Amino acid sequence: MALLRLCARHARWLLVAGLVLGIALPDLTRAVRPWLPELVALMLFVAALRIQVDQIRDQVRAQIVDFWGRLEAAKAQGIAAQAQVQANEVALNGVREEA
Repeated sequence: MALLRLCARHARWLLVAGLVLGIALPDLTRAVRPWLPELVALMLFVAALRIQVDQIRDQVRAQIVDFWGRLEAAKAQGIAAQAQVQANEVALNGVREEA
């Protein structure tokens, strides 16, 4: 994935370099020409793969944030329940002392 990020970061320069190589090396251009549809399909596949990886990463991050929020809420509920139990014990002790 690092290679994909590097290529994405320098996509403009890679495009220019490809055009310059195509003009400067016509024999290479003729050799690659029969594979042009496959190369375009490969580039589209890699671009789609990169997009899916980014979407999956974003979804996983969102789920982690959601789960973290739920964990914090559960902790807060536990603390509140403990405080309520303590308050009820204090109230019960007060009623027992009055009786």
